[in-house]
Amino acid sequence: MEKHVPNLLAGLWAMGFFVALLALSRLVRPNRPTEAARGGFSSGERSTETPWIRISARYQILLAAATMFFLGVLLLYPAVASFRQWLEEGRGAAALASVGIFLGTLSVALAYAWMKGDLSWIRDKEEHGNSRERLS
Repeated sequence: MEKHVPNLLAGLWAMGFFVALLALSRLVRPNRPTEAARGGFSSGERSTETPWIRISARYQILLAAATMFFLGVLLLYPAVASFRQWLEEGRGAAALASVGIFLGTLSVALAYAWMKGDLSWIRDKEEHGNSRERLS
C-alpha cells in the first residue's frame, strides 16, 4: 500500500489544481451574455432550418467498415509476428487456418458492403431520381 501513496498524492494534487483553475476562471471571466448568445448558435445568427435533418446511414456503415479493418490489422499483427514460433512448435497449420478464416470473414464483409454500393460516395439515378447526386 505504501508504494501507491505517491500516485495517490499526485492524483489528488491534479484534481485540486483542476478545481482551483475552474474556480479561478469563474471569478475572472466576464459574465454578460447577450440575447443573441443565448440563442441556438453563439454566432448570433438565427437558425433557418431545423437541426433535425436526415443524415445518410452510409456514413455510419463506412465508419464501421473502416473500424473493422483497422481492428483487423490490430488483431493480425501479433499473429503474424509470432507465426514463425508457431511453425517451430508445430502449430503453424492451425494458426494459418485461423488467420485465413479471419481474413475470409473480413473479405466477405467488404464484398457485401461493396455490392450494396455502401462504399461509394455518389449514388446513381435509379436510387434518388436525379443523376449522380453527391451525398457529401
